[in-house]
Amino acid sequence: MTASTLPPLATEWLDRLRAAAGQLPASEQADLVSEIEAHLAESIPPGASEAEVRKALDRLGTPEEIVAEAVGPLAHAGPRRGTHEWAAIILVLAGGFLFGVGWIAGVVLLWTSKAWTVRDKLIGTLVVPGGLALANLFLLFALDGASQTCTQVGNQPMVCSGGESGLVTGLIVAGLIACIVLPILTAIYLARRADRPRHSL
Repeated sequence: MTASTLPPLATEWLDRLRAAAGQLPASEQADLVSEIEAHLAESIPPGASEAEVRKALDRLGTPEEIVAEAVGPLAHAGPRRGTHEWAAIILVLAGGFLFGVGWIAGVVLLWTSKAWTVRDKLIGTLVVPGGLALANLFLLFALDGASQTCTQVGNQPMVCSGGESGLVTGLIVAGLIACIVLPILTAIYLARRADRPRHSL
């Protein structure tokens, strides 16, 4: 028997299943209904009596029970971003200002949390190690490179040494901006990923 030739009793049961599955995400809803419909097409022989159809449906349970079983893990997972995860995000972002120890602590919290995949943890660790604190180093480097020392001997023109070329200065500024923007984007990424339900990992 094909899905399109199911007996009226089975078709009505599938309609109840579709209605009950409305609380599921669209893709999961379609997969569930399609799977059950295919199962019924195989388990109900052509010309089956009403009793046989009811028996096949009883073996599956009610549509509401099937949907409750499917939605259960999602309903009980809840957001995974708690104190542990917030501490990891904040320390990975700004913990480098605490003599670098804070950032290391943030990485430890990041890797000991079950909220993120290995890929997420690698991104949190390797995208600008040290977080925003690295921008401080770039800023100090930029200020040091921009400084000049000028001397004048007698009536000779003043001679200045030091200072970076325009290209080098531009690269330093670009690096400084990257060291500010990338850690912030990484923190936002980790916060969003931590809110994904566990079953979708």
